[in-house]
Order: sequence, then C-alpha cells, then structure tokens
Amino acid sequence: MAYDLNLLRVFDAVMEERNVTAAAARLGISQSAASAALSRLRAIFDDELFMRARYGVIPTDTALAVAPVVAETLGRLDRLVQDAPGFDPATGERRFTIAASAYFECVLIPRVMTRASRDAPKVSVVVQPLTPDLEATDLATGKIDLALGRFADPPEHLVVRQFMEDGFLCLVRRGDAPRGRRLTRNRFEAMKHIVVSPPGRWRTGLFRQLKAAGLSRRVLLTVSHFLAAPLAVAETGGCATLPRKIAEMFADDARFRLLEPPVDLGRFPMHMAWHPRHRRDAGRAWLRQLIQDVSKGL
Repeated sequence: MAYDLNLLRVFDAVMEERNVTAAAARLGISQSAASAALSRLRAIFDDELFMRARYGVIPTDTALAVAPVVAETLGRLDRLVQDAPGFDPATGERRFTIAASAYFECVLIPRVMTRASRDAPKVSVVVQPLTPDLEATDLATGKIDLALGRFADPPEHLVVRQFMEDGFLCLVRRGDAPRGRRLTRNRFEAMKHIVVSPPGRWRTGLFRQLKAAGLSRRVLLTVSHFLAAPLAVAETGGCATLPRKIAEMFADDARFRLLEPPVDLGRFPMHMAWHPRHRRDAGRAWLRQLIQDVSKGL
C-alpha cells in the first residue's frame, strides 16, 4: 500500500494545533486542502480521527494512539534530511520571548540576564505575563519560546519540567514584629494582612495550605504583584506571606523582619514549559539550560 507522507504531516499538525485552520496555515496550505487530507486519512484508518469541538477539534482514541508513531516517524525523516541548526551564544544574535509569572520576573529573570549578557551578548529577551489561559499554539508557532510558572494542569502536548521549588516566609513591618523567629498562630491571625493574588494558580496553593492549617487572615489589602506587598506593609504595617525567595530580597531592609509562619506551609514546585516541536532548536535548548543552571544557584 502506498502512503502519502503529506497526509501524515497534516495529521501531525492538526494533532498539535487542535484546529484545522491553524494547521493549514502552519503547513502553508488552504483549509480545504487540509480538510481533504483529513478525509483521506479517515478512509485509511476507518475512523473519524478528529471530532468538532467549540474551539477546534478533539482527537479520537485512534488518533491519540497513532499520534506518537506519526510524530516519531516524521521526526526521524526530518533528521535524515537536515541536521538541527546550531547556535553559538558567543556570537549568535537572537531574541527570545518568555511568558513568565511575576515570581520569575522578580526572582530569576534578572539573574538569567546577567549570565546571558556575559555569555551571549547579542541575545535579548522579551518577557510577557504568564496568563492562566496560556495557549499551546503560542509555543508551537514560536510566538513564545518558553513559559515559566506553575502548571498543575498544563495545555496538552507541552513538555513540562519542574526545575525549582520554593517555600514561604512572613514579611512583617519591624515595629509590628514580635521577638523570636516565628509568628505564633494568635499573632498571625491578629495582624493585618497584605495578600498577593496574582493571575494564575499560585494563589490556590497558599490559600489551600492556610485553610488546611486552620489559619485565618484579617485581610487589609489585596494586591496583584509580589513587589507591591512589601511597599504596602511598610506603609500600613502588618504582614505579607510571600514566597521565600521574594521575601529574602528584603532581608537587609531595615523596615522589615522576616519570620517563619506559624505552621509549615509546605513548598511549591515551579516549572518550565515548551513545545516538543522546538526540542531540536539549539537556541531554545541553550536558553532552557541557562535557566536551569541559574536556578541551581538560588
């Protein structure tokens, strides 16, 4: 039986994009040509392969079973045709776009850029806010090279790797801080609290831990960014429970004291995510390794 490899490329594109129009645009063909290819594939596999959904299509069980084999086969063929392009950080000129949570903008990105400026002087980075509705297609098309945040329920077909974790500290205005290194439960619950509630899933972890521990907070102000909380605490007093590495940025600030929370609030994982379509891109691989190396020094 003769096989048309172009049909498999259409199948692979629709699997990754979950949208026939987007898959056609990615392949540089018309939507009608992509639809015709899918019709031929349905006849070959005797299966619908993709069902209509509100925002595109969803694969059938047969499509899900076939997809890894198709992706691996096409990848091998691509490697036979040409090797992945190289990237020399010392001389390469490249601009990367990273979707990052506010946590990473504060804790990691400045340190990454210090290393990048030294090792890759022609590299620049654009940081965009990481939103809860991160689209896998943005990573697939290269609109975003890498995403940094928490991915408890990541979009399908992304590679997600945990590469660091953090815990929590209480940042307290010095005049309001008790003696010792830890807040008591009574003191914690009696204080005014500045609460950080950024977009995304970070807030659910801390809120869930506080609830499990039976701790309540008398909320004075809710802000959307980590760096706004210390400024508010300095003015209004009280306490802000922050990721440890954020709070430690203010360890030498005479206005504050850093105290352990009344109970162990656990640790939370942080991830990087990228699309497997770009796994062989040497520049993106260099960026991922750089971020991992810098994170080990935190």
